Amino acid sequence: MMLHGRLLTNVMKNKMKLSHAMCNYCGNGEETILHAMRDCPKAKVLWRCFKPMNHSAQFYTVDIFQWININLYNTIQWQGKGSWCDVWALSCHCLWSWRNKEMFEDEFVRPVYPAQHVLQMVEDYKGATTTNDIVTLKNQQISLIGWRPPKDMFVRLNTDGAYKEQVVVAVEDCYGEAKENG
Repeated sequence: MMLHGRLLTNVMKNKMKLSHAMCNYCGNGEETILHAMRDCPKAKVLWRCFKPMNHSAQFYTVDIFQWININLYNTIQWQGKGSWCDVWALSCHCLWSWRNKEMFEDEFVRPVYPAQHVLQMVEDYKGATTTNDIVTLKNQQISLIGWRPPKDMFVRLNTDGAYKEQVVVAVEDCYGEAKENG
């Protein structure tokens, strides 16, 4: 959604005449996607926990498309916790989610330790993908179920793809005689 400019920031709302364009949190600039996800002080609190200082100049200076590509395709392990692309993507998800919850949910408070929250999500994600890999590697049995045309004077109707073996149904033919149809 970030790449396609689909996050409903204040800049986008302003274009629709729904809101001002300034950031509601810092007031330091227009709330573009890049501002909300990277440049706002609220976002920088999280990024300072993750991004190594030797990469910070590039991290904070490139445009939105470069920023997404650099981070999304960076599969280097981040301190043994997971791939940087996973840490980055889940951080972006959390930042946007927290931003909206702060705006629309009166009781919401950001996690005290946001980096630990994100890292727990990364761990959960790794566990889910590992489990998924195990499930997909199991031997799978493929059953081909084909359609056969009905006998003369019969109609076959299957509306949802349901199939059950050994079902015997008495059906009247067009002459009123009961016949078994299995």
